[in-house]
Amino acid sequence: MADEIDPRLARGMTTAIKLFTPKSGAPNPPSFKYPKEIAEAWNQLSISTVMGDVWGREALDPKQRAMITIGVLTALDKPAQLRQYITGGLNLGLTRFELIGTKAACQFLGHLSKVLIFGLGGFAFGAHAGLLAVLCACVVGGTWLGSHVLHHVNERMFTWLYRSVLTVVALRLVATPLWASWG
Repeated sequence: MADEIDPRLARGMTTAIKLFTPKSGAPNPPSFKYPKEIAEAWNQLSISTVMGDVWGREALDPKQRAMITIGVLTALDKPAQLRQYITGGLNLGLTRFELIGTKAACQFLGHLSKVLIFGLGGFAFGAHAGLLAVLCACVVGGTWLGSHVLHHVNERMFTWLYRSVLTVVALRLVATPLWASWG
């Protein structure tokens, strides 16, 4: 009886294999660092709950679930998990257009909520109108450039570019406080 696998864990493992197995065929489940004292139990709980209970439901198409998860991880600023679920979404057949559209929509909503909260808090946007106009122009220009580039690269190049940009951003986030502490 002790050797029987929990049905939630089994369903979670099946779901994780589908999500994290690239078209090349070798499963590549995410690996996150946890304290060794809880790592095994935490991984089983995560797989049972996230993959078995949530992702295992049939109410949503896996691609839609991937877009929602990517949006939530974008809003929560969880880059390690985001990278894994972006890869999972691509494995499920998300296109680069769906991926970029999902991230852009979530970032737009996040920025809109900040504007509303700061506005309610009394932030004087008028005093910074010039800078805000330049930032808005950069957003429009970057969106235009990105959509044109997106139409001219294949999936492999897109994946490489996307991962490279995420890596550069992550390195900058790590390096900035280090440079500040040395200066």
